[in-house]
Amino acid sequence: MQPIGYRPTEEIPLFEAIESYAVRNFGPREFEAIKPQIKKLHDQRNEIVGMKSVDDVLLLEKYEKILISYYIGMSFIQKKFAFGTKDDTVKLCFPWKDSMTGEKKSSKTDLSLELNSILYNLAAVMNNIGTHTPLEGDAVKTISQKFQEAAWLFDYIKTTSESLLASCRSHDFTIENLQYNSTIQLAQSQYCFFKKAEAASMSPAILAKITYQLKSFFEEANKYLSIKRAASKDVAKGGIMTNTQFYCCYYNAIAHYYKGLEIKERAEDEGSGMGLAEGHLKYALSQLNECPTFDSRTKDSLKERIKLVQEAYEKVQEINKRVYYEGCKAEKDLEKIDSKNFTLHRSIQVKLEDDFPGAENFEVFLPTEVRKLEGEFQQKANKIINQSLESLNKLSADENQILTSHGLPQAIYSCSSVEEFPDDLWKRVSEFQQKGNIQFLESLMSGVAQSRKNCLNIINKCEQLVLQEENDDNTMRATYGSKWQRLPSSSLNC
Repeated sequence: MQPIGYRPTEEIPLFEAIESYAVRNFGPREFEAIKPQIKKLHDQRNEIVGMKSVDDVLLLEKYEKILISYYIGMSFIQKKFAFGTKDDTVKLCFPWKDSMTGEKKSSKTDLSLELNSILYNLAAVMNNIGTHTPLEGDAVKTISQKFQEAAWLFDYIKTTSESLLASCRSHDFTIENLQYNSTIQLAQSQYCFFKKAEAASMSPAILAKITYQLKSFFEEANKYLSIKRAASKDVAKGGIMTNTQFYCCYYNAIAHYYKGLEIKERAEDEGSGMGLAEGHLKYALSQLNECPTFDSRTKDSLKERIKLVQEAYEKVQEINKRVYYEGCKAEKDLEKIDSKNFTLHRSIQVKLEDDFPGAENFEVFLPTEVRKLEGEFQQKANKIINQSLESLNKLSADENQILTSHGLPQAIYSCSSVEEFPDDLWKRVSEFQQKGNIQFLESLMSGVAQSRKNCLNIINKCEQLVLQEENDDNTMRATYGSKWQRLPSSSLNC
């Protein structure tokens, strides 16, 4: 496992700069309300400046909490305060150095460099926690998850760092470096599964798949080390590229070792295939012997692994020679090894977007530019409203003019005064009043109702007479038959 260095920075007057801006633009009373939060951010940044340890796990866990808290705070602050070089901004320079090359970059216009550098160091801290925590018991799962979170962070920075100005970019923020680090985290997470599986003496078939995926991760990571500057950085005198190439070779050998053991077991059950098992073990041994390492941490484990594979190879070779009589398979005839991935990117975005404690104290603070925009918006809104009112007033005047030109009575849309009723309308009202007002109308309605009733009575009597005549006609026709010459009643009544 590989430790990752931090991006160094310097102390800056964060508290003083924000205090000056807030007092100047909002007043001392308003700043007093947010003073504790700004002081805490200032102190946290000074602690970040002093980050040095890469192997003290307790200290690394403290770093992790500080970095997350500071990131949340500064992400919130940038929404409230404008940073820049003008008088109506927070005048502050954020200096950072590249973790690999030492190249110094700084930003005065925004917090992109600051926030991305914090994320980078957070990912490095998570990596270092996993690297230096003993892989024992339940800690294996926790460490694996820590690597997965670091993998997600490095991948996430590829997106967040897109806003960085070219003048603020350095090797740390190249796509190749971020992709390399992200892939290495996945490899180290996969290693945790391998370590646990090997300790549990899982089947050679499973172990072969896990280690082959490990080899694939390191192989992929090695592709991103095409940048000469990255490859030349020493890691225990071997360089990152040499170190990564070692793990490609090493885990490829381990995969073939376990594949050989898997085929050996199968050959013992089926009675053939020991030559193939011998071929995988021979290839594994040759690969391990070709794995140069300058890292003192891996030299001892490499020796032990070579010894283990050597013993297994010699044992299978002897069994094959005495029992199976099969030729040792060449490299080109070896069986393909499938891979099994047990890792993924584990997002911590929820942690990074947590609420900033004391955010309610910042409600009165808006960046100067935002306040200017607010004023401009108000002016434009008032202008639009006034223009709309003028248009409505003009339309109303035009409407009145059209109504008047057509002689339409004012009573159509306004009855607010007596003078607005036309003379003709008043004449009709007067005639109605002279005839008795509502009593006259009720008398007329009563007469109409009585006339209707009389008409209905007459109609009913006529209907009864017609029905009686029809009944009589039917009776006579039934009595006298053909002698009754009178036309049918139905013909007469049509």
